[in-house]
Amino acid sequence: MIVEIVVMFLAVIGFIVAMALHTHLSAPWNYVGWGLLGVCAFACMVLFISITYASLTTALAVLYHDQRLRNDSPLPAPQQALGPA
Repeated sequence: MIVEIVVMFLAVIGFIVAMALHTHLSAPWNYVGWGLLGVCAFACMVLFISITYASLTTALAVLYHDQRLRNDSPLPAPQQALGPA
């Protein structure tokens, strides 16, 4: 979240500088390009969060399984009777 806040802060500063210099986008395709860039940035953010969440849950599942094996050791094998019954 800190990275997102920093990026948004830098974007706001950039927009303020652009407005102070009275710059404007000349073609409507620029707006489309900025929109597509925003969609791509959002998709990358979702992908990053999904990979992070998947790796975290996998690591925790492995640790949980290991702790269960340590605490609940397998039962000993039953003894078979020797000789005829």
